[in-house]
Amino acid sequence: MLRALAILAAMGTGVLLPGLSARSGWIGWILSAMLFLGFSGMPVGRLRPEKAHLRLLLAWPLFMALGWTVLWPFGRDARLAGLLVGATPTATAAPVITGLLGGDVGFVSVSLLGSNLISAFLLPPLLSLAGGGRIPSTSSFLARTLALVLVPLALAAIVRRFPGTAGPLARLRGLSFPLWLAALVLAGAKTSEFLRAHPTGIRSVLAITVGTALLCAVHFLAGRALGGKERALEAGQSLGQKNTMLTLWLGLSAFGPVPALGPAFYVLWHNVWNAFQMARRGIRRS
Repeated sequence: MLRALAILAAMGTGVLLPGLSARSGWIGWILSAMLFLGFSGMPVGRLRPEKAHLRLLLAWPLFMALGWTVLWPFGRDARLAGLLVGATPTATAAPVITGLLGGDVGFVSVSLLGSNLISAFLLPPLLSLAGGGRIPSTSSFLARTLALVLVPLALAAIVRRFPGTAGPLARLRGLSFPLWLAALVLAGAKTSEFLRAHPTGIRSVLAITVGTALLCAVHFLAGRALGGKERALEAGQSLGQKNTMLTLWLGLSAFGPVPALGPAFYVLWHNVWNAFQMARRGIRRS
């Protein structure tokens, strides 16, 4: 329960301090450190595709269509916001949160690498076709995403080969949650600054706010169903926790600020969901 409250407090702090968005570049370094700590206790052999990964991949176009359909009655911008949410791949922080929840970091790491790789190549033409906009190449974003995951993975594999590192690494893994709180403060500030800089009509904002909350719940619950009993948590995180910075950037580049509110609000909802899961896990352990 205390962890859940800490997550909400961190997000609230960021929202109230939009000036911290100038430090949002630190998020990548924080996530790299967290992934290194997570990978340090995980054998590289656990990074292998499973049938559940294929089910998640095949469901991806359906969730793009769902996002479009849910917000259809509220106009083109709202529809595109829903489409962007449905198209967003797995978040770089998803393996970290899965580890904090006691799940398999390797499964979600495969989802992260696979979904972001596919998205980087397929999303620009797909979203351009859907919205009539011109979306830039995502090759540089793909390179940064791969580096964010592969560099910590390689470093963890190297460090584990040295004798006597297991104990210190195990103690350092306790820093994962405080680091995550720091990243949430910066993410909240970035979202707050974005919303202040791109004001829009109240009707569109309300529609996108409620619609993305609904889509968030559907993604997490459907992911758990697709993962089955053995991979419910991991598949739920893979599908529900999203790399919103990618589609927020794509939305701004091609469609304008209103559709980009979809991924911007989703940042709030998937972290609220994570806070709920951590509170639930804390109750079960007590």
